[in-house]
Amino acid sequence: MDRRACLLEANRESGPGEEVVGRTVHAVTSPDVELDIVVQQDGESAVEVVFDLGGVGPVGEEREPLGEHAEVVGETQGGEGTYHLMETGFRTDMAVVAEPFGLGNLATVHAGIVHMAIHTYGVTGHIRETEGPVNAVLKMTKIIDRLQSVEFTHEPRADMPLLPRLNVGSIIGGIGSEYVLVEPPYIPDLCTIMVDVHFVPGQTVESIGTDIRRDLDPLSEDDSDLRYDIEIPVPSSFKGGRRLVMDPLDVPIDEYIVQAVARSHELVTGNPPNVIGSVLPSAYSANDTCHLWNAGIPCLIYGPGVVRGNEEEDDSYAIISEMVDCAKVLAVTAIDVCNLDKSTG
Repeated sequence: MDRRACLLEANRESGPGEEVVGRTVHAVTSPDVELDIVVQQDGESAVEVVFDLGGVGPVGEEREPLGEHAEVVGETQGGEGTYHLMETGFRTDMAVVAEPFGLGNLATVHAGIVHMAIHTYGVTGHIRETEGPVNAVLKMTKIIDRLQSVEFTHEPRADMPLLPRLNVGSIIGGIGSEYVLVEPPYIPDLCTIMVDVHFVPGQTVESIGTDIRRDLDPLSEDDSDLRYDIEIPVPSSFKGGRRLVMDPLDVPIDEYIVQAVARSHELVTGNPPNVIGSVLPSAYSANDTCHLWNAGIPCLIYGPGVVRGNEEEDDSYAIISEMVDCAKVLAVTAIDVCNLDKSTG
């Protein structure tokens, strides 16, 4: 029988103890640990089954390969690892990304993310000069102020009511393309801000750019010295910048992989899923699932919860017991999907 394949995606990073701890635990740590520690108990036959990279089968016996496990990098840079994997031509029939959205939460919806650089240009000169210099930093203050009221063209989503949202995340201004900062007597001729937009299905990078320019262009009409430009992706000179756009995700909940995870969750925990669809506030961000879905791979997000740090404890952590339950659910799902006959459609 030509069986279907299931991809379980995570990042490799781990820690000891009853909690898996770390600043990156929300994004990468807990999924990989859970994939490595699964023990699945069959309720009727009481046959212990182990799932790992080698496959699935009774303990002590040779295990049959059971699909794919991808450990990828660069999620917070736009999903570089998964994007590269898709660009190489890798394909599978279905996929689960084990991002920790909370035990019992099946996430099929998330926002899109695009990062951009907005530059303003001035004319440098010494502070003693009363005519000629144009301060790029001061011109940028007008840009930043107007960005706070940009109205995006979109269809509102009840399941993501706070989107779309725009954030001015950083600013740098100075002299020349290297942003010289140590000559304050001289007027800065270049200023750059990094802008993040989280958006909903139906919006595109092109429509977002059009909306922003529609609101910014009148500033140049009113002030001939205000010159600006939008750059997508952000310049490579800004190390660690996000070059990739992560598109919004909206996977139909009747996809087989979604219903398979829902069945597996109820089998393992004895309870139906808490949510199938938009898991707030996590859905306000994006995930590697967008690259899988764009490559034609039905997918969703399913992972344990994460406890975030506070004023007394900086680290976030995932609870191992939840990771074990999620790992069991992933194992049962993999058995389900990988025993489907491709010929049945």
